Amino acid sequence: MGRSIGFAVVGFIAGLAVMGLVRPSQKEKPVATQTAQKLGSAAVGRLSERAQKDFQNCAETAVNRCETEQVSREATMLLDDSLCAGLKDDGDRTSCRASAIRAKATKSGDPAACKGLEDATAAADCADALYLSLANEKRDTSLCEKIGQADRKAACVDGVSEMIARADKDPAKCKTIADSARQATCIVGIYREQATIQRDAAFCDKIPIKEQALSCRDDVTLMQAQLKQDPETCKKVKEPHRQLDCIRFAYQVKAMTAKDASICEKIPDAKMVGECKDQLVVNAAREKNDIGMCAQVKDARRRASCPGEVTSKMAMEKKDPTVCDSIRDLGPRTDCRDQVVQILANEKQDPEKCKEMSEPRRAQLCASSIREWLARQKAAMPAAMPQKAASNQE
Repeated sequence: MGRSIGFAVVGFIAGLAVMGLVRPSQKEKPVATQTAQKLGSAAVGRLSERAQKDFQNCAETAVNRCETEQVSREATMLLDDSLCAGLKDDGDRTSCRASAIRAKATKSGDPAACKGLEDATAAADCADALYLSLANEKRDTSLCEKIGQADRKAACVDGVSEMIARADKDPAKCKTIADSARQATCIVGIYREQATIQRDAAFCDKIPIKEQALSCRDDVTLMQAQLKQDPETCKKVKEPHRQLDCIRFAYQVKAMTAKDASICEKIPDAKMVGECKDQLVVNAAREKNDIGMCAQVKDARRRASCPGEVTSKMAMEKKDPTVCDSIRDLGPRTDCRDQVVQILANEKQDPEKCKEMSEPRRAQLCASSIREWLARQKAAMPAAMPQKAASNQE
């Protein structure tokens, strides 16, 4: 019996040993939890299992979205729809291919390229959009006729017809526009433009819509009053609000020219009188490079912006962007530095200088304008060279 007890004890101990070997010292983490911890920071590891699963789902969704956006962007930029094939979701794959094929069709100017789209409606829409673009670009209504959708085709023909009429400044060509409202807009627009350019109200009398004709005459009167700085001429303007604006502007321009605050007093609006006087103070501060004068500005917001305007003017005069650093607010300070960089870039005819601007869109416009100017200069040179050679031969 003692022997049996001994075997039992040994067996029990062996069993415990086996259990100790089989059971890990720590509970093994689920695969989802391990994945979540790899995707996140140490903070994720302290979350509950449920919260970690939610985090993993969120992270995977974000990764998929990012992947789709980047692949689509690259496929569109490179005009290569084959890049979309690796996307997992059918909808994402279709959308990616559609963007790339549309971009390829637009780049090549070939509506036939739209046939690569799987959906027939999308392919037709792609081709129609391209024909519309080409028709406007070439001012050719025959291209509109290739558009399948009837309303879109009619709008294309009318749009191109209006473009041609406005370019030629010929109201008679507006008559080819089928839509009556658009036809009227075309006729009115051409006559109003001519009246303003020629400063001749006689063009307004040719407008067939009475209200538009009167408004056109007001345009001409406003321009004449502003050019003459004559508030009395403004009284001929029929529309009350426009008449007040005309009088205000005429007196304000007169006050700025004369640098005389007493002229501001003649403006028939108390708020506008204050704005006029404040502007005179700001102008004087800018002229004298004297920020201290800004304290005389009555309106709080105008008073706050005045020092920045004075500093910007000083920075541009000195062509020194570091002068801008004394401007307190970020927006005006950035604008100031960018304006100085623009001056320096133009002066040096250096589009690379534009990269120093803080606002990307502004930097792009700066560089483009300089490159266009340089291209025009280069294009003009060959024409000038033979002329110079000819003059030397003489």
